[in-house]
Amino acid sequence: KMFTTIKKVIFTARFLWNAFGEYHAKIAIMAILGFVSGLFGGIGISIIIPLFSILSPKNGIASDFITQSIQKIFSFINVPFTVPYLLLLIVFLFIAKAGVTFLAKYYNEVAGSLYEKNTRVKLFRETLASTWPNLLEYKLGFLERVLSYDIQRSTDLFTSTGNIAITLTSLIAYGIVAINLSLMITLAMIAFGIALLFLMKPIFYKTRKLATMIADIYKVVSHHINESMIGAKIIKANAIEQQVSSVAERHFENLRVIRIKNAFYNYTIGSSFEPISFLFIAILVLFNYHAPTFNIASFAVVVYLIQRIFLLVQALQGQAQDINQLIPYTKAVADYANRAKQHREVDHHTGRFSFNDKISFQDVTFSYGDKLVLNDLSFSITKGSMVGFIGPSGVGKTTIADLLLRLFQPQRGAIMLDNTNIQEISLRDWRKKIGYVPQEVFLLNDTVGNNIRFYDDSISHADVIQSAKMANIYETIEGLPSGFETEVGERGLKLSGGQRQRIALARTLARKPEILILDEATSALDNESEAMIQKSINGLKKKMTIIIIAHRLSTVMNADHLFLLDDGKVVEEGSPEDLLNDSGSYFNRLNHS
Repeated sequence: KMFTTIKKVIFTARFLWNAFGEYHAKIAIMAILGFVSGLFGGIGISIIIPLFSILSPKNGIASDFITQSIQKIFSFINVPFTVPYLLLLIVFLFIAKAGVTFLAKYYNEVAGSLYEKNTRVKLFRETLASTWPNLLEYKLGFLERVLSYDIQRSTDLFTSTGNIAITLTSLIAYGIVAINLSLMITLAMIAFGIALLFLMKPIFYKTRKLATMIADIYKVVSHHINESMIGAKIIKANAIEQQVSSVAERHFENLRVIRIKNAFYNYTIGSSFEPISFLFIAILVLFNYHAPTFNIASFAVVVYLIQRIFLLVQALQGQAQDINQLIPYTKAVADYANRAKQHREVDHHTGRFSFNDKISFQDVTFSYGDKLVLNDLSFSITKGSMVGFIGPSGVGKTTIADLLLRLFQPQRGAIMLDNTNIQEISLRDWRKKIGYVPQEVFLLNDTVGNNIRFYDDSISHADVIQSAKMANIYETIEGLPSGFETEVGERGLKLSGGQRQRIALARTLARKPEILILDEATSALDNESEAMIQKSINGLKKKMTIIIIAHRLSTVMNADHLFLLDDGKVVEEGSPEDLLNDSGSYFNRLNHS
């Protein structure tokens, strides 16, 4: 069992070493400060021994190393070895101890806040830089949970590690002073402390297991809350508030029960140390006060040091307990970071975007798992044209948009821009030239103007106005209470669906794309809103290449060319007029249905 415990201690130390690899120097500084603080405190209280010797001359001057060293220092600097100067030294040492302790604790918090900020920034960047398929795997609210709560708890682990470094080195310093005064008593105390740690081992195991369970339940709760808020309208429309609340209540009850168990074990450890330490001191007094060499001053100092050491051991025990409970959160952060790194979007190519002729799919095949979506798909889109993709749901229309955005890569075949495979073009340069307007509009809870700029400071106010006019939303925006400074609300709920969609179109146009993809951009709109969007799109013809994915035929009637998809292939193509005139075409049948 002892060997297993040692292995676990080594494993924990190695985990902390790897988890906080960039902060080893800072933790070392905390350890040094902790040692100095303990040394000041230990020496400061030890001066009571020569002080007591002076006050009781019949006992003579103590012969321990610290007393003799202080006496030599006083003699060297020509200071009298008297009560006032000894008291002055005691006061100075304890003030110095307090100052160094403050510095160590403050430095720990500063380092912890730096770790927290750097980890959040790094993880958020890694998340946004990861591949789209990887992002699709995460549950709603999971990232928020990791970035907010898990990293906060990981920061607590960092500061607990710093506190352990401070406490452990202070403990060593006090131990050195105690050994100088009484080797046997100090060794007995160390043996007693080690035995106590082994007795507490089962509780450590239980608290770590409970901490892991708490971390997992928090993720489930976060996901359920986020999911419920997004689907609140559907929940209310179906009158299932009670059922959804009952699910949440079960999660909250599980969390309550586990937290109570965790608190029980934590407080069991915390409340046991004080009586145990006094029991140990009482035993020492019983075995030593009859001895002829018994010195009340030395014993009082040793008892004080033992009490301080027990307090430090108690603090160390609590910090070890904290580390035991916090490791699962730091492991979750590390696992998330490793996964994000493994799925990072790689962009080794530096080719420039140059579109002069056409973009074409050449025998492109793509599947989601075992489901084949595109099967040797081939087609071409001429620069400056407006094309439409139609067909039943699930035939791969949106997948074409995702492949053009390079969110996915063809599993076979190639997508060519003129004579260049788009995979050879810089990913950033490519996406800068592709405009995308989805069916589900995403708006920031910010102003109209900031939603059009969308984090791009290079877009001027003149660009914002111009893009709003191109999207047929300028007059509507000017009619809002604060114009472009009007707040749109959470997810743009202060605006109508048509207004949100046109702002999304303006946001895309402000970036001056060469290829514009509209993915079911009007499918959820009323006829009037669709007509406004359609008017905007018609005004963009010949200014850029426009790709429209639609269910409604009215959306693609003004296209230059249509592609009808089925079974992952183009089964019909041609101009709307030609397809309408072909009585056998799917497009004709769909138009007359």
